[in-house]
Amino acid sequence: MLFRRSKNTPRRRRRRTIVVALILLAIAGVSSALLALSGCSHAPIGWEKVPGNTDIVPVLFVTDRAATNDGQFGPDRAESLSYGVAWVTLPPDRETGEYPRPVPAAPLKAERHVALISIEPLSREGFLARLDDSWSNNPDSPRLLFVPGYGLTFESAACRLAQMADDIDAEPPVLFSWPSHGSFTRYARDHRVAADSVPTLQTFLEDLATERAAGRFGAYGVAAHSTGAEILSRALAERHNPAETVADQAIFFAPDVDAGVLAERTTLFTGIKETTIYASTDDVSLWLSRVLHGNEPRGGEVAGWLDPQARIVDVSDVTTQMWGHIYYRDSPEVLSDLRRALTSR
Repeated sequence: MLFRRSKNTPRRRRRRTIVVALILLAIAGVSSALLALSGCSHAPIGWEKVPGNTDIVPVLFVTDRAATNDGQFGPDRAESLSYGVAWVTLPPDRETGEYPRPVPAAPLKAERHVALISIEPLSREGFLARLDDSWSNNPDSPRLLFVPGYGLTFESAACRLAQMADDIDAEPPVLFSWPSHGSFTRYARDHRVAADSVPTLQTFLEDLATERAAGRFGAYGVAAHSTGAEILSRALAERHNPAETVADQAIFFAPDVDAGVLAERTTLFTGIKETTIYASTDDVSLWLSRVLHGNEPRGGEVAGWLDPQARIVDVSDVTTQMWGHIYYRDSPEVLSDLRRALTSR
């Protein structure tokens, strides 16, 4: 589906985007601190601090991040995958698309904020059994594996996915957390190391495909945002066992991938029934990325697509925050469209 376009002309849109981008570049130092509102990391709050009236969301996770001494996961890469459950609490009066977090240096309060409660490690076999059991007990729920974008810690990625999953009634979501540094000023570093997570994501996807071929899991979708699309699109295009179905839906939100490269990769996808790409003409983050990549259009820009091998959803008129880049989790319209896509099985 295409969301309705506004009366703004393309020229007006470009002018507005350029003006906003120049302003943002001029205050880059200040923006790093402001962006810490959503990218900074907080330690798990513990079960004793969770009020009885909050919503609890289990986020099953697979990560190639290295574990830290305090039982969390940092920005370094591990030699093997880790599995587990990240337990997240959400305030009970939260509206769809809202992601309440404290200002920098302020404490997390479970009755007011989205917060990580604890991390429960699992073995690979325990993870697959928990996933099969959870999805089997919720046959009508959307089933989603998500690869986040750059600038997120493990904690912030788990919390964001919990909010998104709660809004679309996904029980439970699955997070593939790659070793992003967790800072919005480390774009070049994250974009460089993202490619190193392609083999590990492929390993996990092939595990799922093998289990599915054996009659487990049923229908589910895989999705990625921004830089995460680089990892997922390569993993799907370069599969080692293309004969088995890996997922019903491949969904890309604001993909920060060269548009031509992404279009070519979509023709190489195997084991995927449908591919959907959400794109916008008002995504300032992707405009900046295009500047950094020699003015080559990005996959999440509407103008970058000529003859795509995918369903393109133009979300240019959707109200969103963070430079028009995070509509995948803060727009009720996009969340509703995602839910429809995941449940049309």
